[in-house]
Amino acid sequence: TDYYKQHELIPRPDTDLLQHNLIQREVQAIKNAVEAKIKSAMFQSTLYHLKAIEAELTDWMKARVFYEGVNASAETWNRGQLQQAYTILGKAHRDIQETAFHPDTAASFTNLEPLFVQQTLDMQNALTFGCSAVDRLILKGAIDGGMLPGGTTILLGASDTGKTSTMMTVAVANIKRGKSVLFLAHEGVQQQLQIKFLCCLLGENQDWLLANYKNPDPVVQTRISRAQYLLNNFLVFIHYVKAGMTVETVISIIRRRQEERVAKTGVGFQLLVCDYAHKLSTEEARGGKLEQRHRDEIVYNYFLALALECGFHHLGAIQSNRAGSKINKGFKGSEERLLEMEDVQESYGVMQDAHQVITLNRPPLAVAQGWINFHIAKSKNGETNWSVVCKSNFGVGQSHLADGAVWYRGTSSGSDRIAELLGSYRDQQIPDIEKM
Repeated sequence: TDYYKQHELIPRPDTDLLQHNLIQREVQAIKNAVEAKIKSAMFQSTLYHLKAIEAELTDWMKARVFYEGVNASAETWNRGQLQQAYTILGKAHRDIQETAFHPDTAASFTNLEPLFVQQTLDMQNALTFGCSAVDRLILKGAIDGGMLPGGTTILLGASDTGKTSTMMTVAVANIKRGKSVLFLAHEGVQQQLQIKFLCCLLGENQDWLLANYKNPDPVVQTRISRAQYLLNNFLVFIHYVKAGMTVETVISIIRRRQEERVAKTGVGFQLLVCDYAHKLSTEEARGGKLEQRHRDEIVYNYFLALALECGFHHLGAIQSNRAGSKINKGFKGSEERLLEMEDVQESYGVMQDAHQVITLNRPPLAVAQGWINFHIAKSKNGETNWSVVCKSNFGVGQSHLADGAVWYRGTSSGSDRIAELLGSYRDQQIPDIEKM
């Protein structure tokens, strides 16, 4: 507990713990005993996971709080300080009531007004996907966004279909609305990603940015300064790439940043983007005990649970399998369709746990003509099996434009006619009579 308060990190390796100032101040015999305890605890943690003994841990913590409180109160009582003894015992009682590893408060249905007031606020505070058509389809009755606080949206796509650009486009769309975003990247080069953020927000390519960031033209400088202001004030971008990255360490980073945001602005982040969680492992996988699909389920569930706890929306991504990649690239012949949840690479549990799953479909014709197809494979708050075709501009890092989309029911790619239909049914649903 002391280590976490001092460093705001969950201690991991024994070297970190053994270097703690509390331990360093002890005589060698005590230091040796502490080292033995730590190594024993680390060994035990490989056998027993915390989730399996949450109830026992809570009981143990309450017993320790009770023991310390009673002893302190008794010592104060023996010194004749009666009022202070009562105060200590009262505080111990309150601490015991509040001590738990997970809250178990039961929901009340006595007063329905707060329930519906909160639902209305959630609808009003829903984040945008960056395309009004997608917002309306993933959230029935959407007001100005489709991604609810506390929810998780997973983007499923093949390699090089634009998952990172899509996540950046969604982030920028919300930044422009004054929403606070925490964006974690676990791959790529930091400077290139920062430039990509600027390009996406400005709607300009990298050549323009490099040629104009020192341009004395006041109009140009105003645009660039505005972009800097938005990114500095509404985006926290963390490029975290290390060997052996674990989700436990990343979660501690997110918690610390969330606390800093609350202290600074009074509210936490509204959108968490992780690009992308598949790169992370977990402490539970040490020694190669878990298969990849089990690791993914543990890692992604950390983010899902944290979104529910903190009340922000989590946007993540995951890779499709090889068959899905071939379908996207048009190598499957007669199997010309959009990707579905089942096309995920092994980790189907991630699909089951997410609130929304949107597949990214960008066949060669889409790359050539400048469009992308988002298929809504799962939505707990809207209807599924919708496909939304958006114009794209990957040259400036924008996977999809806010307006001009068309949508239809089904998983047919409709590749040959998309350009024609985009022109004919701009911002409309494509009628069923049109053959996709």
